[in-house]
Amino acid sequence: MIKKLKKNTTGTDYFVGDIHGCYEQLMEALVKIKFNANTDRLISVGDLVDRGPDSVKCLNLLKELWFHAVSGNHEDMMVRTFRRQWPSDNYMRNGGRWFFHLPYEQQEELVLLADTKMPLVIEVETDIGIIGVIHANAPDDWQKYHRLNNDKDFFDDNLVEDTIWGRRRIYGNQSGRVKGIDYVVVGHTPVEDVTVLENIVYIDTGAVYNNSLTILSVDEVVNYVGKVV
Repeated sequence: MIKKLKKNTTGTDYFVGDIHGCYEQLMEALVKIKFNANTDRLISVGDLVDRGPDSVKCLNLLKELWFHAVSGNHEDMMVRTFRRQWPSDNYMRNGGRWFFHLPYEQQEELVLLADTKMPLVIEVETDIGIIGVIHANAPDDWQKYHRLNNDKDFFDDNLVEDTIWGRRRIYGNQSGRVKGIDYVVVGHTPVEDVTVLENIVYIDTGAVYNNSLTILSVDEVVNYVGKVV
């Protein structure tokens, strides 16, 4: 459930918004920031797939040591569709048509990749504290994830679903700082520009809709939150 990344002592950690198959746009953005795959790391808020032209290439980034990603709702749909737990016509309407053009063996490989390489939560250790990464909506208390991760008798379907699909905070139906974590970076809901609510930073700026792909360094995340704290 939780993937923990130790402090990067050799390079810079970056956070990227929903990529949605926009592989070339991502590569161009990495060139612009002079990303060094030998020392830097890129942490994604999920939704690597669907709507854009290169979902397979984006999923295959999970094989790179410098790339890390949490599960988004589009990966959730892909996995559940493959397992016949989600209506295939609904997934196709939401950008998943590419998946059905692949041979079964490749579908199976990509589902396994997403299932094993995309946790619900990533925690990144930095000089300024812990930055939590999830796809959609954060709970009031981050420690709920640790209980979910460590207590075999505890499972909260609503917490998992809300983390991957929820929009209550960005729609104004939930407020307040997320306790138990210093900063939280999320995607899922397209925003015109980076948006900050308390200690949460929203970075899905709609790259697949001909908008910019947002990539923020650790320092930039801190600076955004610092403007509103």
